[in-house]
Amino acid sequence: MRDLLFSDLWENAKNKAALAVNTELLDANWQTGQYIVEFEQCGNAKAKYGDRLLVNLSSDLTRLKGRGFSRSVLTYMRKFYLAFPKCATVSHI
Repeated sequence: MRDLLFSDLWENAKNKAALAVNTELLDANWQTGQYIVEFEQCGNAKAKYGDRLLVNLSSDLTRLKGRGFSRSVLTYMRKFYLAFPKCATVSHI
């Protein structure tokens, strides 16, 4: 009985930690999308034609922060923000 309770304690702790990490990553992705749309694109849904915005941003972020910022990933972050422009909506999904 005691072993089962101890096992549940650690299983619950791991689940809570994973949920916290996922919540923070979700928020970081949303904020990155917000930055792209609101700052880089001046509130427009798309960048100017030929701007190479996401390619350049991908290159800069990869150099500064490492892997995980490909053009396609940044595209999804931008689309994520456009689909849920209010952050509170995201936290209640």
